[in-house]
Amino acid sequence: MTMAVLQFLFFAGELAVRSGLAKTFVGTTLIALSTSLPELVTCWAAVRLGSIDMAIGIFSGAMRSIC
Repeated sequence: MTMAVLQFLFFAGELAVRSGLAKTFVGTTLIALSTSLPELVTCWAAVRLGSIDMAIGIFSGAMRSIC
């Protein structure tokens, strides 16, 4: 786990340097994506199982927490 965190930090730093974006912006964006990933995967799994109403509920709940 420690190695994965170190690799993630290295990747974020390299991404910031190569893209010319600020490290704070890249870090904030990666944190936002990583915290949204569980909801995205759950929503996708619900769609694959044919439970569209559950997927809509997950999506609307996720959007409600953003707004």
